[in-house]
Amino acid sequence: MPFNRKHYAKLFLSLLIINMGLLSAESRCCTPSTSEHNSIASHFSFFADYLYWNVCRPGEDLFQMPQGATQKIINFENDYQSGYRVGGAFTCSQWGIAARYTSFNPTLRRNVEFLQIFHRPTYTLDYSVVDIDLNYQHDFCSGRGYLKPFIGVKLAWIDESLDVEVNLNAKRTRNKFNGYGVNIGSDLFINLCDLCLPIAFVARGSIAILNGNFSANGAQIASGTLTTLDYDKRCAYVLVPNYYVGLNFGLPKCSCIAANLEIGYEAQLWNSWSAIQGQAAVGSPLELRTQGTLGLGGLVARLQIGF
Repeated sequence: MPFNRKHYAKLFLSLLIINMGLLSAESRCCTPSTSEHNSIASHFSFFADYLYWNVCRPGEDLFQMPQGATQKIINFENDYQSGYRVGGAFTCSQWGIAARYTSFNPTLRRNVEFLQIFHRPTYTLDYSVVDIDLNYQHDFCSGRGYLKPFIGVKLAWIDESLDVEVNLNAKRTRNKFNGYGVNIGSDLFINLCDLCLPIAFVARGSIAILNGNFSANGAQIASGTLTTLDYDKRCAYVLVPNYYVGLNFGLPKCSCIAANLEIGYEAQLWNSWSAIQGQAAVGSPLELRTQGTLGLGGLVARLQIGF
């Protein structure tokens, strides 16, 4: 498989995280400070997230199927599936840099009965996002909490497709977005208690503006007739708010290594989402929607290790 921009971004992110680790091992001039989303006093930290997310298209049905005089609406909401995110952070005094890569690739299916025949529409999503942030930590309450505003870049490669077959009719649509932009926000950390293990409340809010390209195509066979629709838009702007809240649990330290476990909920909404969508795979025309939304969210479980 030839290298594309997504592969180069992954390679760059891997080299950046390795370089941050080498800087941490060699640096002795910096005062350790708190790393991203935890209270680990260290120069470098690495984390891995398990994502249990779902896909939501608010206000839009993926397709509709006629059933007598009524319309049977079919969507794929609340079908949670797994994904992952990995990253690292390097801190020097109160300044730091963080990098992370998120991957979420669900395949969602529904069993639908139409005219006493079962059909199985399939929706797939290939979501790959890279974030690189520069942050500054401001402590308050005698070090029991901090605000960490950040600014950085976000790179996104998102590909979604929908396949539907009903009797001798079929519909296939594919929507792709490649973009980059500025991401700005802040982390919040508040230490709640220090009993057997420290427990803290954590939150993160950000908003990104991405400039990218949409490309979409759709094909439909209805009553033996093939129709197609293609769409290509350059310089498309997408607004992406992102929210996260959770609890952070400090684990027992081992030598010079500290670890944290974190559980929370994350939600993000990709606005001005262009997509070709068909209301039914039984002859209604393909449609282009340029003001839709793509929603993602769910459980996040993080293990983080600091050196």
